[in-house]
Amino acid sequence: MRATVMAPPETHGVIGSLVAVVLCVGSVVLDFVGVMPLNATATDSLVAGVAANSLAGVQLRILRGGAALVAAAVLATVLVRRRG
Repeated sequence: MRATVMAPPETHGVIGSLVAVVLCVGSVVLDFVGVMPLNATATDSLVAGVAANSLAGVQLRILRGGAALVAAAVLATVLVRRRG
């Protein structure tokens, strides 16, 4: 269900803009949170002249992304059920 379906027609533009802003802010936050384990677990080895990340850092970034996706899905489900 789209956010604009639940809002009155005169507020569709505001709701659409708010959804876009929230998505952008969430993307930036998740990017910073995802990069932290990569920076913390960087190795001294170079691959094609660039420092390589350890497997643990890559796996931790994937795990954090998955956890964020699950948290967002649960939050969205709770909000939709309360609304309806």
